[in-house]
Amino acid sequence: MRIILGGLMKTRFLLSIFVFFLLFSLNAQQKADSPQAKLREFQQLLKVAREQGKDTSDAEKLEAKSRSAARSGKQDDALEFMDKAVKLLKAQTGNVQTVIQPKKQLSDAEKKPVFIMPFTHHYAGPGGYYATAEEVRKTATVFHELNIPGTLFFDGILVERLLKEDPAIFKDINDWKLPLGYHGEETHGPYPVPSDLAVEAYNLKEAQGYNGQVSLNTGKPWDEAVQQVIDRYTHHLPWKVDEKTRMLERNEPASHDKSKIGGLALVQKTFGRDVSMMPSHALENAPEGFAFRKMSTFQFDQPAMPTAAHALRIFRIQELEEKAMSIAGDNTGVFWFMGRLTCKGANDKIGGECGGKIGGVRRVLESLDRSEPRILLMGFSHVDSDDAAVTVKYLNNDFFPANPGSRWVSPESLQTCIEGEKEYDLSPEDLKGIAEFIVSNWKNRPPDFIESNGRNFSLCDAFEGLARGIVRKHLVDSAKESIHIGRLLGPLVEDDSPRLTKTCVVTADDVAKAAHPFTAELKKVGVEAEFVPKSFIVSGTGMNPSEFLFAMAKAYMAKAGTEKVSVEPSRIFPPYADVLEQIFKPKTKQPLCYTKGQLWTVKAARLKGSSAKPAQENTEAVPVITDAGKILIVFSSNLESSSGGAYREDITGTDLYSAVYDLNGNSISRLKRLTSNANEAEWFSVLTPDADFVLYNRTVPRDKGPAVNEIRYINLKDGSDNLLLNNARFPCVSPDGKTLAFSVSGRDGHKICIAPLNKLQNRLSLGDAVTVADRKQGGDKVEDPSFLPDAKKMVFHLKEDKNSGAGLGIISIDGSGFEKLTPTSGFGHAAASPDGKSIVCTVSRNGKLAIISREGERWGRPADVDLSTEPLDYVKYDERFKNVARVAHSYVEWAGDNRLLLTSHGSDGSGKFSFARIFLVELKPDRKTVSRIYDLSGVIEKSSGKKQKDFCTSAGKLARGD
Repeated sequence: MRIILGGLMKTRFLLSIFVFFLLFSLNAQQKADSPQAKLREFQQLLKVAREQGKDTSDAEKLEAKSRSAARSGKQDDALEFMDKAVKLLKAQTGNVQTVIQPKKQLSDAEKKPVFIMPFTHHYAGPGGYYATAEEVRKTATVFHELNIPGTLFFDGILVERLLKEDPAIFKDINDWKLPLGYHGEETHGPYPVPSDLAVEAYNLKEAQGYNGQVSLNTGKPWDEAVQQVIDRYTHHLPWKVDEKTRMLERNEPASHDKSKIGGLALVQKTFGRDVSMMPSHALENAPEGFAFRKMSTFQFDQPAMPTAAHALRIFRIQELEEKAMSIAGDNTGVFWFMGRLTCKGANDKIGGECGGKIGGVRRVLESLDRSEPRILLMGFSHVDSDDAAVTVKYLNNDFFPANPGSRWVSPESLQTCIEGEKEYDLSPEDLKGIAEFIVSNWKNRPPDFIESNGRNFSLCDAFEGLARGIVRKHLVDSAKESIHIGRLLGPLVEDDSPRLTKTCVVTADDVAKAAHPFTAELKKVGVEAEFVPKSFIVSGTGMNPSEFLFAMAKAYMAKAGTEKVSVEPSRIFPPYADVLEQIFKPKTKQPLCYTKGQLWTVKAARLKGSSAKPAQENTEAVPVITDAGKILIVFSSNLESSSGGAYREDITGTDLYSAVYDLNGNSISRLKRLTSNANEAEWFSVLTPDADFVLYNRTVPRDKGPAVNEIRYINLKDGSDNLLLNNARFPCVSPDGKTLAFSVSGRDGHKICIAPLNKLQNRLSLGDAVTVADRKQGGDKVEDPSFLPDAKKMVFHLKEDKNSGAGLGIISIDGSGFEKLTPTSGFGHAAASPDGKSIVCTVSRNGKLAIISREGERWGRPADVDLSTEPLDYVKYDERFKNVARVAHSYVEWAGDNRLLLTSHGSDGSGKFSFARIFLVELKPDRKTVSRIYDLSGVIEKSSGKKQKDFCTSAGKLARGD
């Protein structure tokens, strides 16, 4: 079933329950036999029974009958069925008496933020309704004029219609920078669809009596199911819409027309950018969710069937609501699944959805349990600009100021509020807690998720962490190091039966040896995800991945490798798999079996910066990096080159590398060579904001004439290297990732241009370029642009004539408002700080570093940073500094609010360079004084066994684990 998201639903069921409670509950809180008390007692006993592993199906059937009787107005019967359900559960649980605790009242400081994500799914109708261009434009205009990041949903059919009705609408939506969503055509498009398991089991009015094949993926193996989805969402499907009702006619099946583009591919192509939100239906059909993840970089997976409570009500299986909403924990509203954030569409205490009118918004906000962060999807349907303005005004002026941290979010900006799925590295104490939790909560199958030291972990987190942990502990003897985990997905199995037939006894060393090939084969971070293997051989005995997970937990707890551990036969899928089976009642095991395997990826999302229970008290008086302590860096070097240097005068050995630098441990990990082209240079790199791509300047020297420059990009996920732009250099990506600035030189002289930077699937492309600065601003030369944080202005390097020194200018990206920042006396290669308060640059005349600070509405004069240029101060980093006249700080980039990535050259008296090194420089808050220097070149050389290599130009971002 494909879900209809919209305003807050007031169903007959809720009304009847309300009437039922009203009739029977005067002073109900004081009456032990009131309907409310009975219902709360039932819920408490049900939870206890489940925790005890009891079969609660009979009690739940009685509770469902109670609800049905209440809906029919038979209150006496409803109370009788509920009483029987309670008595049955009491008998099952040993008559455990539960005490209903009053809800704790949170202080303002204890309340977690509410993230409100506005969107419109169908504009002015239900699923299968195709809006007019006027309706789409009206909604987009309201979002734009109210300045809220409303996501507009499209599918291939809607785009085809809009291209005929209002082709200019796409440019307007792009100009307004509104996020895009893709709702697929399950509830909208012609049958058959990739998967609609719910429609196979239940009636759906939107199906319009269709009796043919519903789901393409039913009964299909994984690879075929994935490809079915990709084919469907890449090609055109014939469609017919009733122009009076604007509803899609779905009575007849439709086959793909592979000669035409359609679906998601058409949406991406038409807008020239990717979507950021969709219901991928991954919790119904994991192959479908995986296919979407291959086709799109969307950040937010909208709640669908299951996890959308109203979807269960549409199918009249609301008695499964509590079970469905238990995924990732009863009180969890936001969680990770298959590498994407999603939330529960529940509406009441844990967030979900609401309409855009002020009354409903207030009610939902008042009912939310604020002990955890919540996402509220605010659906605008039949949008009224006045009503929307009232809601926006209330939130902006009243709710947000009174609730710090709460805000409007788009799918993209939400990522800045939530800790990355794999951002956190596992400490030995974490692994110890994970192992203990697994062993103590194992009931012949893994638990749904794992809790350790105040954090939640997925089964995949635990599997990779323990595999790496036991290898280090029992085979390598380096168990004290933290472990970084990658994008591991759950096992692809059709049968979750135990592989062991009886309890097996092996040693911890046996388990570690079996884990070692798995850890050796895992791809590095940034590459497409791996799957948990289907089986393992431990000392000649075969185990399924669940049994092996349990074995690894016990092996990690073992004090010695020779210690014996016993492993019992166990199923693969966690308990929530049974809930999926109850909801969908599948005709065949595929594709739901694959979804059950991906339950290994489930874990609650975590607010950025939220504190965890300390794993271990640190009593040593050592400096601690309290913010993110790891930086992903991309740098240029001749580290592995057999000849040639990597500095300004000799770039013939220069290749591009990536690595992660740990400030706490002063160590390098995941060092990787990205290019290996002899006699040419890959340098002046820049990372996209999501760190998925690195753009760089390739320079090819020529015997005669100037060198050839081009801008290329590398996809850090698959390693592909592609040309982006000829005859250009010094790439700079705007902070929002949507614009590229670059330098161009030609017969008309030097100029700085910008162009839209489009990210489509795994590739980048550029829109039409426009000139921002040329001879009018620089005279002889303008180059090396750097965006300010708002992306509305840039600072750049200029020369007024061939005999003048360099200086800095600043200009708006529309070419207006040019002003000089410095004299033309050697200031250049500037970079604006992330907070926009400072511009750092180098000074060629003396090799120093300078800072320009914002002073009110104007920029101040450049001031020297207190960083030495004396060679003797740098001999400890590289002995070659003994033989130079000066240290020349040459190229600089920000790597955080007070951290700089700095290229420093060894220079003779004439200003000629002979080698280069890179440093991470930490500034004090005044940004004019240095608090610490990290020798990045030295650490990289140490990790690779090299010495006295060159390192020139670098870029960096706080490292992410995903």
